[in-house]
Amino acid sequence: MKCRRHERHDCRDVDCRFARIDDTLALILHHITHIERNEYIMSQELDALTSAVEEETTVDQSIITLLNGIAAQLEAAKNDPAKIAAVTAQIRQNSAAISAAVKANTPSDTGTSPAPGVDDSGNPLA
Repeated sequence: MKCRRHERHDCRDVDCRFARIDDTLALILHHITHIERNEYIMSQELDALTSAVEEETTVDQSIITLLNGIAAQLEAAKNDPAKIAAVTAQIRQNSAAISAAVKANTPSDTGTSPAPGVDDSGNPLA
């Protein structure tokens, strides 16, 4: 680095050396601040990802519990048509609720083109 006062690279003046040291320290501190900021951002993103995984695990466990409960109800009702009809109605109700929740939490994709071999309405091309 050049000294600011004498515009020379090999300046031996003590004040110029201290100025170069100060400049170098300021640059190091700037880089450390940048690293710390990026570390904070990564920490926030990791916390959000961890939370999303925990929520998904909870939902998955709820679905497994629901399916196991339905299976147990069907097994218990296997000889009673009225109980089977009640379990079937409950399955349809749960299915509708799950479907509505999935639709409500799925972003709509309005700008996409239809799949190959399908028109805009979803009908197969002739």
